[in-house]
Amino acid sequence: MANIQEGIIFVQAKGFTVYHPSFPTGNLFTFSQRYIKDLDILEKAGFEDSVSTWFVTLHIPLSNFIMILSDSVYFEKDIMQADIQKQAEMTKAFLETVPFEHVLTKTFPIQNGAKVIAANKDFCDLMITAIRKQKHTVESVVPAVIFGIFGVPVDIKDSGLSDVAVSLLFRNYSQMKQQGFDIGQRVIAGPGATMQKSQGEKEKTNLPYLLGFFFLLIIILVIVIIKSRG
Repeated sequence: MANIQEGIIFVQAKGFTVYHPSFPTGNLFTFSQRYIKDLDILEKAGFEDSVSTWFVTLHIPLSNFIMILSDSVYFEKDIMQADIQKQAEMTKAFLETVPFEHVLTKTFPIQNGAKVIAANKDFCDLMITAIRKQKHTVESVVPAVIFGIFGVPVDIKDSGLSDVAVSLLFRNYSQMKQQGFDIGQRVIAGPGATMQKSQGEKEKTNLPYLLGFFFLLIIILVIVIIKSRG
């Protein structure tokens, strides 16, 4: 079985940098504004293909990746409220202001409250799909706020992270991936969007109608049988 390596994808507003044993100093990919602008996807197929094709050119062996989002690509808010119910209400109000149709959320405890992170789920999903096309795996999507947890210096340049930061991130790879968003979480609607239901919720919603239809068929069948005997 092939030895699976580990890599880091650091995402910024203008593009992302891949750090991997093949090129530990990083390899930069710049987003085309034809496909994406301000992390809003303008053309899904074109964006996905451009990312996937670029990964082909890197000639990376089979790898697992952690995708780290810099603070330039997500929204955050400190909810200074210890009461859990009020904290939930304030979190909901904050998420409704996030300008993405579908949102990934992650909450970190802070003194007297919580730090809420919100990222563009559609963008993250497309990135993951494009990378998986090349047989790689994205194990976790993590906000850069976790840098403080692992003592990683916030030394971010246009080209990516410092060598010291990258070294510390690889050293803490296993623990770091546990700090990621729940990629499979229920979609949360942004402004003007409609809440999406899971498949299970849809089935529960349709169940009363199906039962009613079933009983109606039974009644019709009984009437037909009685008339045929009469």
